[in-house]
Amino acid sequence: IPSLYVTSQFLQNNLGISEITVDGGATSIKNGIVLPETESQEGIQLGLNGILVSNIGSHLGFPDLFSPSERATGVGRFALMDAGLFNGDGLLPALPMAWTRIFAGWESATTIYQAQNDQLALNAVLSPQSPHVFKFPINDNEYFLVENRYAGELRLDSLQLVLTEGRNELASMREVLETYLADQVTFSPRGVLIDAKNPDIALPGGGALIWHIDESVINAQIAQNRINDDPAHRGIDLEEADGSQDIGETFDFLSGIQDASLGWALDPWYTSNSSPLFENKFSSSSTPNSRSYLNKANSHITLSNFSASDSVVTFQATLDFFQPNFPRKVDPAVYGVATSLKVLDVDANGRSEMILTTDRNKILVIDETGESQWGTDSLEALQIDENLTLITPPAFTVFPNGDVRITILTREGQAFNYLFDRTQNRLNALISANGNGSRFSTFPVAPNEGSEIYWGGEDGNIWQFNVDENNISFAEIVTIPEAVRFITVDAAGDLLATGTSGNIYNGSAQQVAEAVGSRAPLIGNGLVTVDDDGSLISVANGITSPESSILNVQSRLAAVTIPATSGQPESEFIVAAGDNRISIFNENLTLRTEFPKTVYTPEISTDLFIAPLIGDLTDPLLQISTEKSSQQTPDISSIVAVDPSGLILGYDFDGNPLDDFPLAVGDSILVSPALLDIDGDGDVELASISKTGTMFVWDLNAQLDAANPQPWAQEHATPGNTNRASAVAKTTQQTFSGLIPADRAYNWPNPNRENYTFIRYYLTEAADVTIRIFDLAGDLVKELNGTGFANTDNEVLWDLTNVQSGVYLGQIEAKSSSKTESQIIKIAVVK
Repeated sequence: IPSLYVTSQFLQNNLGISEITVDGGATSIKNGIVLPETESQEGIQLGLNGILVSNIGSHLGFPDLFSPSERATGVGRFALMDAGLFNGDGLLPALPMAWTRIFAGWESATTIYQAQNDQLALNAVLSPQSPHVFKFPINDNEYFLVENRYAGELRLDSLQLVLTEGRNELASMREVLETYLADQVTFSPRGVLIDAKNPDIALPGGGALIWHIDESVINAQIAQNRINDDPAHRGIDLEEADGSQDIGETFDFLSGIQDASLGWALDPWYTSNSSPLFENKFSSSSTPNSRSYLNKANSHITLSNFSASDSVVTFQATLDFFQPNFPRKVDPAVYGVATSLKVLDVDANGRSEMILTTDRNKILVIDETGESQWGTDSLEALQIDENLTLITPPAFTVFPNGDVRITILTREGQAFNYLFDRTQNRLNALISANGNGSRFSTFPVAPNEGSEIYWGGEDGNIWQFNVDENNISFAEIVTIPEAVRFITVDAAGDLLATGTSGNIYNGSAQQVAEAVGSRAPLIGNGLVTVDDDGSLISVANGITSPESSILNVQSRLAAVTIPATSGQPESEFIVAAGDNRISIFNENLTLRTEFPKTVYTPEISTDLFIAPLIGDLTDPLLQISTEKSSQQTPDISSIVAVDPSGLILGYDFDGNPLDDFPLAVGDSILVSPALLDIDGDGDVELASISKTGTMFVWDLNAQLDAANPQPWAQEHATPGNTNRASAVAKTTQQTFSGLIPADRAYNWPNPNRENYTFIRYYLTEAADVTIRIFDLAGDLVKELNGTGFANTDNEVLWDLTNVQSGVYLGQIEAKSSSKTESQIIKIAVVK
């Protein structure tokens, strides 16, 4: 007869009633436990203690930790709510594991945010001394719990076998306990076990247990009581020290490891663990490892040097990736959900602050302490009327004396300018202006954080604050014939406005470009934007990306400029994201070699709408090798891209993943992260806030260059939202021989993907280019005209719709003012 915990919902689902009445209707029973008279069978003696206690756990709301669908254990004998109920032949069920005790309110974990190879001591679960559980956060939803499950010096399973020697039947567990552990257990006169000093003596082994917890799975499945239903992604998973994830697996009789499927003595962490894979270290590269479930992001958690199994276990912990005082909670119920994040030094102390806006119109300032020194609240520095709608982000103006002013706009046509008053640590209102009935439509732009701040309105008006250290004025300066979508001030200081139709207008309201798109502001020296089809367009150069037919850009853009060097002109790189890909484009909008990078494999649908960042995030002790790359490589050579579902990725400009990445936030990211130096130590920090208000600040292994700041450190590049890089990158100079370097002429993808391939070539001089494609018989199949941009890659799309499968030869011929050269490439077409 199976045991069963009966709930009101179970009665409703199976009997159509929600309760059973007794005593003539005077008493209603909504919950109960069905138990057999005995679980013992011929040759097997099982007590009912475990079943009874686990059902009481169900009544208390403890979720099961096995998989109902797979009918398999999830965490084995180490937990009451799984196979641990049968420990000691059912007489000595396991204690509830760490998460269950915390869930019940019986236990509190000690959270470790920072550790530098610190030695931590962990007491056994029933010890009167604390702590009993350590918590190591990974992201918003995931963390590790470490507990000490001390089973004593003797193993009941082994003692039972010793006592059984020479017998025909297995010795009962009662006999084992009364023979070897009589001082630790108490039986009633009728032989019922009524007390045990340490129920965990029936565990298969003792030591530290490391649990990987994913609250997103738990929250999604707890109502159905299936938090461990998916063996590939359990809500509560045991990190098995033996290196083999075998709990819950089914093994062949000849495998010799049947016991491991329920957990065994080599699963806990202790110094003498004899498993061949055991290293006494739990890290991002160990087996098992400390990476997150979400895209296997590096948690930067290392736990090592576990001591022997005992009533107190020691181990060493390293978790130095979080900045001190972070993560910290910015409660959306109190402050609202973050709508933008900007970074700058508002108090002129050499340390950057984070300035957040929220959907409750609050301006929050957070410094290295995790709190605000501005205003009376621990975070809030300013409240704008909640009946208004903020346009984010605000813009900041920094004056030579260190004073900082913030410009805040609302859709309803209100413009505010405040001074960060360093003498009183508060924001002083300098001006509150309105648009005389106009509704504002763009975020403000303060070119080079200078004295002028611009923005646009729905009626086509463009407005300006003119600010100096003593005065401020407000005026309408020009009107374009449509609603303004974005404002840009180019490198020459000229004002440009993007209308909602995609048309571009200058500061005299003259149209200078037609319908280039209004999905993103113009950025960089090339005034690059994204059209309505997701293609890159350079307004300054009048070109469209040749990859426009295959890449869909969803994000706003970032750019970095490379100065001219001997043999190399000034150039610019554009960084974009979209359609599950991260891309870097050359100045002529061809893809940089080694890009795009695919975020998820296999492909999944993503909306990568958050603009990337550009900075120097490489380890200063490592020399970046450019030998494999014959392309121009900036020394500021890192990009940070975001999947809004909660993943932050980092790459260098040669497409290599950065050591500290990816990072998992664990919850949705709605606003762009930022690079900063929050504590003034010269290191780079990365800040990001989740939808649920967890502010992460990671201390990256990279150093700031005071003379060359991060070029695109935040949304819209700078505190003033200029959308132009705040720094010019240095470059590693490359030398080439010939007009078309042989190693830079090829086609991709090769073989083709679908019905296209790109023919790609690098030119050291501007040239006229003709591409002729021949079959193996020598017949001309196609002739194409190529672009002739100097000192960069060029690309031409070959449409393969009417081309048969086979091998083709492509001749790329270039004629410059001084020479003519050609290269031959092989092209495979597969259909």
